[in-house]
Amino acid sequence: MRALRNQPLRSKRMSITFNKTISNPRLPVGADLADVISADPALRFWGTADADFATISAGEFLSFQDRAGGAGAFAANASFSRAAVVGDALAGQSVARFAGYPGTDFDVYTSTGVTIAQDAAVTLAAIFRPKTLDQSQAILGRFLGADDRCVLQFSTGNVPRFLCQGAFVDGVAVALDEWCLVVASFDGAVSRIWQDGAERASITPPDGTTHTGAFLLGSLDGTTNQRADVEIADFWVFGRDLIGGDSETLDAIAEYAATVYGLDVG
Repeated sequence: MRALRNQPLRSKRMSITFNKTISNPRLPVGADLADVISADPALRFWGTADADFATISAGEFLSFQDRAGGAGAFAANASFSRAAVVGDALAGQSVARFAGYPGTDFDVYTSTGVTIAQDAAVTLAAIFRPKTLDQSQAILGRFLGADDRCVLQFSTGNVPRFLCQGAFVDGVAVALDEWCLVVASFDGAVSRIWQDGAERASITPPDGTTHTGAFLLGSLDGTTNQRADVEIADFWVFGRDLIGGDSETLDAIAEYAATVYGLDVG
């Protein structure tokens, strides 16, 4: 078990509301950002590195609960595979440190109660930063094989990538320790990737499935395969496409990343 690092176990998050300095006509004036995101009926899970919405022991995350109040959870696969709490890491907030490289350590969590049918519309999103470059790292998704997958990944080319069915789409390159907000979606026919304020690419996969069952956080298949070496602040799973059209929820997530964490999301 790794030693505890900088660690106020209670994060300093606060309720964020719009004011006149924020101008986005697609969002309700005065609405709480967390409420806008949580109210989306297609939200299946919102994980965050906050002690109010996680179980923490000895400076490690045992599990993540749904910030929106749903019954779903992501629990560590084993006692050796738990992400560490890192306090004051992003705009004064705590984050989860998934340690994958060097060596053979890995941190992985499996979902329960997060249900999306195979080949149904889905969106995966995360606020993260890479701690290692030039390695394929699975952030969030589910995987059976090269044609049966739905995975938000950080690729060997140091770009966020969405592996969906038998094809993939790429975002734009991210530097070591650079925070980014990445959203990947599939509407049942077309897969898309959105990064830091804009849709970056789309493709119609030629074949395959999005697989079925539980979602994994931090590993491609629950082993060292594409283990993640990243820090994660928040992650989301939705049962609809947030990118292929105007989406109040995607706007709210972008405003949340900018307002809470100070990220430049375009």
